[in-house]
Amino acid sequence: MERLSQRSLLRSCRQKRFRNERYEDQPYWHCNKGIDEALKFWADALGLEKVHSEIVEDQKVRVAMLPLGESRVELLEPTSEDSPISKFLEKRGGGIHHIAVEVDDIQASLDRLRNAGTQLIDEKPRVGAEGCLVAFVHPTSTNGVLLELVQTPK
Repeated sequence: MERLSQRSLLRSCRQKRFRNERYEDQPYWHCNKGIDEALKFWADALGLEKVHSEIVEDQKVRVAMLPLGESRVELLEPTSEDSPISKFLEKRGGGIHHIAVEVDDIQASLDRLRNAGTQLIDEKPRVGAEGCLVAFVHPTSTNGVLLELVQTPK
């Protein structure tokens, strides 16, 4: 099978940027019951390289990260039955779970969104994969897309 270029995949996966703040390309999160099985497609068939994996205990999830141009795909696998990812898979099956955007100041972003009437899942940031601060915006405020704000450690 011919491998797709990262550039052609990236063109079809560009993220929108929000106004008045720097938002970098961040991952598309794909839920599945088993990362090892999903890697057969993402890594083996498409040629994306797994560069990092870890378990995020407080979110009860195993994460595998695959660079995709200036962005990346992150595969999620639940590590327990009561994981939010387990619930997602039970309701919807595998697929894109959420889109993440990087912000310079996550607390300022949350405050701005809250003041604009946006429904937040997380009022305060918490620690996510790779030690990043993360917070989620409810899909009812984003036209049905679960949005994650990410502030990388400096």
